[in-house]
Amino acid sequence: MPVQKVLILSYYYPSCGLTASARAAAWARHLPEFGYYPIVVTRKWEHPIRSRQDLSRHTSNGEEIKANAKSTTIRLPYRGSLKDRIYARHGDAHLRLPRKALSFAELLLQNYFLRPIPFRNLYFKAHDLLATNPDLEKVVITANPFVMFSFGHRLKQEFPRIRWIADYRDDWNTTELTREHGVLQRMLRSLESRSERTWVASASLVTTVSEHYRRKLGAFLNREARLLANGFSGDDLQKVSPRERADEFVITYNGTLYPSQPIEVFLEGFRRAARHFGNRVALRMNFPGLAFDSMQAERVRAAMQGYEERLHITERISRDEVFALQNRSHAFLMVSHTDVKGTPSTKLYEYLCFRKPVFLCPDDGNIIRETLDDAGLGVTCNSPDEVARELSRLVERHLAGRGGAGVGNWERIMKYSRRSQTRALADMLDSL
Repeated sequence: MPVQKVLILSYYYPSCGLTASARAAAWARHLPEFGYYPIVVTRKWEHPIRSRQDLSRHTSNGEEIKANAKSTTIRLPYRGSLKDRIYARHGDAHLRLPRKALSFAELLLQNYFLRPIPFRNLYFKAHDLLATNPDLEKVVITANPFVMFSFGHRLKQEFPRIRWIADYRDDWNTTELTREHGVLQRMLRSLESRSERTWVASASLVTTVSEHYRRKLGAFLNREARLLANGFSGDDLQKVSPRERADEFVITYNGTLYPSQPIEVFLEGFRRAARHFGNRVALRMNFPGLAFDSMQAERVRAAMQGYEERLHITERISRDEVFALQNRSHAFLMVSHTDVKGTPSTKLYEYLCFRKPVFLCPDDGNIIRETLDDAGLGVTCNSPDEVARELSRLVERHLAGRGGAGVGNWERIMKYSRRSQTRALADMLDSL
């Protein structure tokens, strides 16, 4: 069978250090194994992302093209809008009202025009590639930013031959994580809802990361959405080398924390277990990357008051540093969102490859618990008492020399690999 080209548009892509970049990167890596030659169009990422301001910084001019026998990656310059330039220079501390006004205007006008979209050059590059490659007929657009779905809609109008996939890493107007406050926000949400339906109607397939999202999108868009989960990569597996210390018990929560995640429940149970064990073992909590959001970092520090010596919070650090922390950990933590289902973060799948217990607190009653139970790694808790009891059980096993990595069902864990999920995407592309 001849190799087919596929165009992938992804705003986030390596060398961007955010986990959102891993999805498209895995597709580009593994699709050649299944008969596809991926052409990735993305933006440049030249600045280490230590704060939100770094997302808005300009890059150098000119395209960067990296091509080989298996794939091509085209990185385009990024020139932020006036709002981005203000934010990159002043951060959250100054000019909040002008930034909010500019942001609202930008979000409003993006529903009608390309000009307000700072990364519209991704669309124009995709247009040029489709115009000069008549054999390029399949396109995958992964969002967010969700306005990228307007690119797919416009490209379909310009090139009726293409079939494109609208891939949701998160849900947009069906989200339960944010609420509109005020007339202007409700007006914007109504407009974006209409745009979302219009843009995605031209897609040949819709994919998303969880069964709950799949059902919500299906109802909202009045069409079938298909499941395409996140996962862990082969590189992750190669970095797994457990190095737990016997005189401590470390739990790691990796990355972002949201206000809707009741982390205090777990931390109160952790404090109770720490009091119970005293000096018998050093219980510790790692939060790599949490300082990226100063409000959430302060929230965790407040919940751990009096136990600061057991708490380790860092700024954003490299993936190699994160893996070093995870290798030294004895367990991991997932925190579901209050009254929200179907929101699995990338960390869930990253945890799986370490084959260590994963606390879920509270129970989401959905994809997180189902995935952890399927892998045989889940420790589900809904109260501080349950956390203290289950954590004490694991610590006692550790002290008795019966803890460590190697738990879970390896065959089931492997189905959550990025390669397995890319095979599923290749099957969908074959069907177009």
